[in-house]
Amino acid sequence: MFWLHHNALFSFFAKNVNRPLILLNMLYLCTIAFIPFSAHLIGSYPENELAFVIYGLNLFVSGGANYLLLKYAILAKEIDTDHVPIRIFKQGAIRVTMTPFFSLFGILAALLGWLPIALVLFTFPILFNILPGGVDFLEKKLRLKLG
Repeated sequence: MFWLHHNALFSFFAKNVNRPLILLNMLYLCTIAFIPFSAHLIGSYPENELAFVIYGLNLFVSGGANYLLLKYAILAKEIDTDHVPIRIFKQGAIRVTMTPFFSLFGILAALLGWLPIALVLFTFPILFNILPGGVDFLEKKLRLKLG
């Protein structure tokens, strides 16, 4: 899911880059590089709340870095995003906001000892973002006006 967002950002939203965007991108990629370790903790210690909290924090920080990357690309005057419709910006913001949001609730569930619920909360944004049409479905069902 993170690679999908990364690809969409650099192939669709940001046609050119600048130094701050590259630095934010490096931060983002560093947080993603930690995911296999934190996922391995859950696999090795499936009954340990701390393993779930570490994984959730990793997802939260990765999702937050992804959000910062998108926001910077949208707001920076040096980055050309004039070709992107406002609806696509809003859909992108919804997609990247879901991971940190659900991660926080997953961390809370893990701290309460509800490990299966934490796992579902960590997994939901991945499934939502991988399956096509998720934001369109929300837009129709919740009668959102994104564009």
